[in-house]
Amino acid sequence: MMKKYALALGLILSSSAMAYNTSDTIQVQVTGQIITAVCEVELDNTVSLGQIARQDLSVPGGNSAPVTFAVKLTNCSPELSKVTIAFSGTPYTADPDFSSAIYANELADGAQDVGLQLLNLDGNTLINLANGVNYTMPLIPGSGSKVLSFIARMYTPHGTPTAGDFKSAVTLNFTYE
Repeated sequence: MMKKYALALGLILSSSAMAYNTSDTIQVQVTGQIITAVCEVELDNTVSLGQIARQDLSVPGGNSAPVTFAVKLTNCSPELSKVTIAFSGTPYTADPDFSSAIYANELADGAQDVGLQLLNLDGNTLINLANGVNYTMPLIPGSGSKVLSFIARMYTPHGTPTAGDFKSAVTLNFTYE
């Protein structure tokens, strides 16, 4: 009988010893994402120039009252120091001399001899609207935000606008450094 207990005890001890000698291998998945440093862009996507009397645009180079609009950059990554903006859209092609100065009225049956002109907030610095022209503006590192203000106005190259609706779209592409 003693041999039976010794055999049973031996089996129990050997199985316990085997349990401590086993090992497990597991794999842990670690994920993340590397993102480009950016800002969030806030903008009212419609800038209304309102109604403009045709006689107010009756001289070559005449323009409507300026309308200020702002592009707000918020939640900027702290390491950013500048933003470059490229403006693009449909250039005014009725007169090639003005294709880099104003954007076309995109309404085929709309007002003629008028286009959209954009300026910096100072009202004197014309934003060259030729596609591919970039404007670089400093960001204060770590500030997290910046307000970029511009002026939009209707412009007539020849002073002979026709009555009608006006619509022009401008795309702003932002590159951050």
